[in-house]
Amino acid sequence: MPVNVSPNLARFFGDCFHADWDRSGQRWQSLLEKRLEQTPPSELRQLFQDLCDLLENAQFTEDDFEYLLFERFSMFFDPRPRIDLRQWLEEVLKLIEDACAK
Repeated sequence: MPVNVSPNLARFFGDCFHADWDRSGQRWQSLLEKRLEQTPPSELRQLFQDLCDLLENAQFTEDDFEYLLFERFSMFFDPRPRIDLRQWLEEVLKLIEDACAK
C-alpha cells in the first residue's frame, strides 16, 4: 500500500513507542501525554493535522494501519486486542487535540 505519510508523524510514533517504550512502567497514555507536553505548539498542530489527514482516508483497512504503524513507523506498541488500530489512533488524536488546547 503506497501512501505518502508525513515524516513527522512517522518519527513521532517511532520515537514514542520504540522497542523499550514500556520499561518505565507507564501506561501508553501517560507516556504520550508527557511527550506531548514537551512538544512545541507548532509541531503539535502539525501532528494533529497529519493524523487527521491519515484518519480521513476511509479506504484504510486495519491491515493498512498495521503496515503503517509497525512497518513504516517502526512502532513496538500494539493496543490490540483491546481496541482496533483506527480507534486507538482516534484516542491518540484526542490526546494531541487536548495538548494543543493547553
